[in-house]
Amino acid sequence: MTADSGEFDLSPSLAPAVFEARRKHLMTMIAEPVVVARPQPRRRLVVAAATLAVLTVGTSIGLTTLSSSPGLGTRAFAVTKTPSGNVAVRIVSTQASADEMTQQLHAAGLTNVSITTEAANPALVGTWVSSGGDGAAAIASQTDGYAATLEIPRGLTAPLILTVGRAAKPGEALDVRGFRNEAAPGGPLACRGLPGAMPTTALAALTTAGYTVDFWYTTNREHPLDPAAATAGTMRVTGVYNDDLNLSDHWRLLSGRERHVSVQVAPYVSPAYQDLVWTGFAPSLRTGDPAKAGC
Repeated sequence: MTADSGEFDLSPSLAPAVFEARRKHLMTMIAEPVVVARPQPRRRLVVAAATLAVLTVGTSIGLTTLSSSPGLGTRAFAVTKTPSGNVAVRIVSTQASADEMTQQLHAAGLTNVSITTEAANPALVGTWVSSGGDGAAAIASQTDGYAATLEIPRGLTAPLILTVGRAAKPGEALDVRGFRNEAAPGGPLACRGLPGAMPTTALAALTTAGYTVDFWYTTNREHPLDPAAATAGTMRVTGVYNDDLNLSDHWRLLSGRERHVSVQVAPYVSPAYQDLVWTGFAPSLRTGDPAKAGC
C-alpha cells in the first residue's frame, strides 16, 4: 500500500503469490456487508474502561515439539508437528534477522523454507503476512488472515518463501498494513470466548476487561451497523479488531486508544459466517467451537 493513502501499492516487483495474497486481502476488506444496512455515520458504543494490563494470552495447540537447537539469534518460532503430520510454525519473536530465522527453520528440518521480513503496522507484527515460491499454493490462503501460526503440509519439498511482519525501524515506511483478528490464537484477546459469541455477551466481556467498543461492522469496516442490527438474535461475533491505528498517518498507533476495538458480526446462518469466524486460525484448529479452538 502507499504510505499515506491506505491504498495497495501492487508494484510489478511483487512476486505473483504475494500480489495475489494482498489482492485477496483488499477484496476482503471492501466486500459488501452480509447484512444490508443503510450506511451511517461512525457510531461509538463507549463502555467503561478499567485499569487492567493489556492481555497477553499465550496459546498452545497441543502438538509434539520438534527438536531444534538453532543457536542463531533470538528464538523466533515454535515448530511443532500436528497429528496429521503437517508442521505448524508459530511466531514467538521477531527479534532475529530474516537470515537467522531461515537458519532456525532449517535446523528444525524445514530446509525448503526461507524467511523474509517486512515492516508492518503494530497490529501485524509477529504474524505471517505473505508467502511465495513454488510451494506457496500448498498453503493457500493461510496468510490472508494474518495468523500467528502457519501449517506447512506434510511432505512439501517445493521452495517456500514465508514473510514475517516485524516492527518498522525509525523512519522506515511500512510494507504491510491491515487488521488482525485479536480473538484468534496468538492475539491479545484469544481464549476469551469471543468468536461465535452473542454480541451482547462479547460486549459484557470486553467491558469487564476494560475495552471500548467503537463500532460494529460486518465484512466492511467502512459500513458500521446500528447497535440494534448488530445485536439482533441471529448475529454472532466473528472477530474483534484493533481500533487504535491512524490510517491517515502511516498507520501509527493512536495514543490513548490501545484498548479500543471494533467488533465484527455476521448472521450465523449466512454463508459468510464460517469463513469469517475462523479468520486467523491455523487450519487444524478450524473445527468445533471457535471460542475454545486453540485454548
